Amino acid sequence: MSNPDAGQMTRRAFAAGALSTITLSSQTAALPLLRGQRKQFVHFEPQPSMQPLRLRDLAGRTATLAATKREAMLLYVWATWCPSCPVELPRLAREQALLTARGVGVVAVSIDTVSTVAISTYLQRHGAGGLRVLHDPAAVTLRADRPDGTASPFQRWSMPLTFTVDRDARVRGYIAGGVDWLTPDSLAFLHALAA
Repeated sequence: MSNPDAGQMTRRAFAAGALSTITLSSQTAALPLLRGQRKQFVHFEPQPSMQPLRLRDLAGRTATLAATKREAMLLYVWATWCPSCPVELPRLAREQALLTARGVGVVAVSIDTVSTVAISTYLQRHGAGGLRVLHDPAAVTLRADRPDGTASPFQRWSMPLTFTVDRDARVRGYIAGGVDWLTPDSLAFLHALAA
C-alpha cells in the first residue's frame, strides 16, 4: 500500500527544487532595474544573438556593426525628426568616453532618409559630432529578418530607442526615450551588462 503523503512530499520537493533552479538562473542572467525619463528597460527573453549588420558610415563607406568580446554596446536608434534626440545625442557624446572606460561602447544609428550631409550637419549643430554614427535609411537593415529566417531583434519602435548588447553578442533588451547613463542606477545596469 502506497503512502499518499509521500507522493505529495516528492512532488513538493521536486517543485521546490525546480523553482529554485529557475530563480537562480534568472538571477544570474538578469540585469538590474533601469528606468529612463519616460520608460523602463524591456528585457528580451529569450535573448537573441546579434548578427553583424552591414550599414554605412556618414562618409558613405560600408561599415559593419557587430558585437565584440571586448565591450558591451549601447545601440542608440535615432532620427533628425525625433523630438528628444537634440537633447539625447549631445548627452551621449559627452558620456561616451566614460561609458567606454566602463567597457560599454556607444553606436548611434540614424534611420533618416535624408542625406548623410544633412545628418552630419544636424549632429554638429547639436554638439554630437564625436559619436560613432552609422546610417540605415528607414531602418531597412535593422528591421530585416536574419539570413536564418528569424526575426530581427531590432523591430521595436519608438524614438529614440536604445538596445543593449552584452559581450556574448546577446541583445538583452531595449529602453525607449532618454536615459542619463551616469546615474547610480544606470551605472549599476551598465556594470552588469559589461560583466
